[in-house]
Amino acid sequence: DIWAIMEESLHFRSEYVQANFEVGKHMLMNGTADVRLVPVIVTTADNADFDFSLPLSQNWYELFIRSDDDGATSLSYIVTWSDKLWFAFAGTCLLMTILTYCMLYWRYKYRLENLEDESNHESVSPEDINTENEFEQLKKQQNTNMSMGNCFLNVLGSFTSQGCEAPSSAYSIRLVILVILFYGLLMNNAYSAVLVSRLATGQKEILFPTLASVHQAKTHTLCVRTGSFAYVKLKEREMDTQLKPEWRDIVNKPPACLNESTQQNIANAICKDGVVVLETPIIMAAILKDPNRSTHCPVMRMAGKNAKAVASLFMSKWYPLKNDFNQM
Repeated sequence: DIWAIMEESLHFRSEYVQANFEVGKHMLMNGTADVRLVPVIVTTADNADFDFSLPLSQNWYELFIRSDDDGATSLSYIVTWSDKLWFAFAGTCLLMTILTYCMLYWRYKYRLENLEDESNHESVSPEDINTENEFEQLKKQQNTNMSMGNCFLNVLGSFTSQGCEAPSSAYSIRLVILVILFYGLLMNNAYSAVLVSRLATGQKEILFPTLASVHQAKTHTLCVRTGSFAYVKLKEREMDTQLKPEWRDIVNKPPACLNESTQQNIANAICKDGVVVLETPIIMAAILKDPNRSTHCPVMRMAGKNAKAVASLFMSKWYPLKNDFNQM
């Protein structure tokens, strides 16, 4: 569209030739073409051979990986909640366990002190004998119920819909148990709802939420086109011949990746086991729509914009319409 406006405003017509990236660069260098009508990220190595327009668009790379057809895995019950939510849930269960234990401790301590004061009278009466018996029974109840294990099982029972036993008839203890049961009901329903929705919609686990997580995991080979801007970003400096140390054992390693210099090589690699591809969404969409692909498989796109940069049009050196184009 921009080029059509240029033609109309400057009164010229163009001859269009379809060519891949490398052929297009050679055509610009030898003067058989003037402009490459695909926005490209300009690097230092291009300055000597090409002119380029002002930035026209923003470009970025995303991670792609082969997706299994079945979304249910052995980890489905674990990945239903995020790590932070599991941590918060465990912390809340621990807090409720400690709260129950403390309430029982103070309740038994208060009752035992009262009974001990009642039994410390000089006269002995039937009431004093009953008090001593109640004191002994309360002591046994304390030894049975006063344990972190029992308190934790009460909290766990509320979450698993098994209920929990009220270790005391005191209203304060019953109120704590009621709060624990209500909490367990909410968390159980929330967990079940998220798990069912994930399985029903086929939501997959995001293996690599960031580019850095690929080399941290060291479980997959990262396939990147060697002529792409993303490959340049994996180096310390643009003109270096080697990648950064953390990427050397991961990027474009055979047999999964074989000299990933073209889109066709990326298309062949995306369906292999243990491969994650770093590519632009537009190019990956073209690869997936290509009917001539040798292998076909479902592909999952992982969120995150990596190697973001602005893109310009490549022009032959000293192209006469460059200033007019940039001004418009």
